[in-house]
Amino acid sequence: MSKKYVVVDSIVHFKHRYVIPKDELQKLNPDAPVQLGWAEECVMAEEANPVSQRMLDEMIVDVVELDEPMALDYTRRENPHYGNIPDDLVLEMIKGWKDK
Repeated sequence: MSKKYVVVDSIVHFKHRYVIPKDELQKLNPDAPVQLGWAEECVMAEEANPVSQRMLDEMIVDVVELDEPMALDYTRRENPHYGNIPDDLVLEMIKGWKDK
């Protein structure tokens, strides 16, 4: 009989704050007055680095029980960089689930 695992899916909301120098925004389009929307576009395009972030909420969206092969499959699908890491090493990573 294989071991059982519980998979919890959640969504986490964060507040990020960006501070962008207006003169840097002006460089994006030197022939027009700066528009605040340019800053929004930089953030949406992931061109700006936040100066802070704060977790606002975490919501559980799903909880399922899986056997060991399915737990390994879920873990590998979510972490394709695991590549050909042997199952026993992936299971060791799963065992490190608890924040110490």
